[in-house]
Amino acid sequence: LICSKENENMAKKIINNSKKNIFFNCAGAGLLNVMAAIKKSLFFVGNASGPLNLSAAMNIDSFGLIANDPISELKYSKIISITPDNYKDNVWNRNREGMKNLKVDKVYKFIISYLRNKAFKS
Repeated sequence: LICSKENENMAKKIINNSKKNIFFNCAGAGLLNVMAAIKKSLFFVGNASGPLNLSAAMNIDSFGLIANDPISELKYSKIISITPDNYKDNVWNRNREGMKNLKVDKVYKFIISYLRNKAFKS
């Protein structure tokens, strides 16, 4: 989980609630530590951000939670976009309503399906 040191409590809460040992807590970590964590990851999930672009550039399966920005901005990247059901491309939405409409269950099912299909093709 990559976030600022100020949001570390949120990262810790996610890790504790998951009851799984599958997360790296990168709260406040420097760029090299973030890159090392991404390199060891099977995939990356994040909003439109530097770490998302970095993971895609490092050839890690990168799932972008896109709700506030146009997907068309990603046309030259390897980012796999996941959007809310009511998403409208090419619309800038600077409030958090779009992301609130992107449900955890939809993200989970999308990623599991993608990874299963990828494993099946291998």
